[in-house]
Amino acid sequence: SVEDERNSFEAKFESQTQYIRNLELKLMERFDEEGQERREVERKLVLFIDEKYSLLKNELSRESKNRNESLENFSFYLEVIKN
Repeated sequence: SVEDERNSFEAKFESQTQYIRNLELKLMERFDEEGQERREVERKLVLFIDEKYSLLKNELSRESKNRNESLENFSFYLEVIKN
């Protein structure tokens, strides 16, 4: 009957609508997961870069200090030899 066909159509439509909602939900969950993973990777990369920057900055500072001390020692040595 027409009523049975209408009920069948509505049931199929509701089933398909629910399936699409579930797909949308899974898709949004996946996007959220990927966004969180991306933010975590970005955070780790920033920490890594900051750590390497600090190490290089400290190394350059030590090298600069050593260079200055060497120049001072050399200047002192030249003064001693000169006198």
